[in-house]
Amino acid sequence: MKITNSSITAVHFVMSQQILVKNVTVNTLQNPLGPSCVVVDSSSDTEVIESSFSCGSDHIAIKSGNKPMTGNYSSNNINISGCKFYYGQGITIGAEISGGVENVLIENSIIIGAAGGLNIKTLRTKGGKITDVTYQDLSFQNVGTLMSVFMNVDHSNNSVENHLYPNIGNITISNIVGFGVSIASFICLPENPCSWFTLNNISLQAEQYFDCQFITGQSTNVSPLPCASLRGIPQQNGNLFTLLEEGLIGVSVGLGFISTLSVLIITVVCCRSENHTKKKVPKYL
Repeated sequence: MKITNSSITAVHFVMSQQILVKNVTVNTLQNPLGPSCVVVDSSSDTEVIESSFSCGSDHIAIKSGNKPMTGNYSSNNINISGCKFYYGQGITIGAEISGGVENVLIENSIIIGAAGGLNIKTLRTKGGKITDVTYQDLSFQNVGTLMSVFMNVDHSNNSVENHLYPNIGNITISNIVGFGVSIASFICLPENPCSWFTLNNISLQAEQYFDCQFITGQSTNVSPLPCASLRGIPQQNGNLFTLLEEGLIGVSVGLGFISTLSVLIITVVCCRSENHTKKKVPKYL
C-alpha cells in the first residue's frame, strides 16, 4: 500500500486498539505543509512494521491525552520494527503526553538522511509520563541529531494547564551504529530531571558530542564517551564531583582553612590511586 501527497497526517489513529501497519509506503513530501506520516494518539497494542516513510514532519509521532475527544487515555504497547525512515523529523514521543506513553519498542530499523532520529519532547507543565521505552538495533546514516530529549516545549495554542511536571524515565538505548550524525541532546527539567537512562553498545562517527542537562543514567561500551551524568557520575555545577571526574582534586589544603569541605577533600585524596599523576589544587582552596 502506498500513500502519497497527503494533505494532512497520512495515517492517524485516535483512541484505537489492535493496530497493524505493515508493508506501507508513506511519502508526504509533495505537500508544502509537511504533515507527519503516522500519528498514534491515545492508542494501544500498535505495530508498525516493514514499512518506509518520507515526510516533512515526524515520521511517526506517539502522543496521548489532553484533548476533549481523548481525555487522558494513554498510548501503550507500541512496536515499531523493520522500517526504513528517509527525509523527515524522526520518531517522536510527545509533546502531548498527559495521558502517558509506556511500553514502546523501536527496533531493527534504519534512518537515512533525516533531520532527526529519536525524539522525546514534553510540555513543561502538562504532566504525564514517558516510561519503559526501548530503542535497539538501529542504524543511522547522515542524520541531523541522533537523539533529542527536550522537556520544555511551548505550544501557545494549548490552553489547559494542570501545572504538573512530566516524568521521563526507564529509557534504554542499545546496539546503535551511526555515521555522519550529531550525537544527542538531553535537556530535562531542573524541577523534575530525567532518570534511569541506560546506554549500551553504541558506536558513532559523530560531528558533535553529548549535551546533557538534568539527567542521570548509566552506560556501557559507548563511543564517543557520553556525559558524566550518563556514566553514573554525579555532577553538581563544577563542585567536588566535577573535580573528581576531571582529576582536579589536589593534595593541599589552604593554610588556616579547616572545615568539613577540607576534611572531605583530604579523605578523597587519600583514597585515590597512587599512580594517578594529574593533581591540581582546587581554585576555591
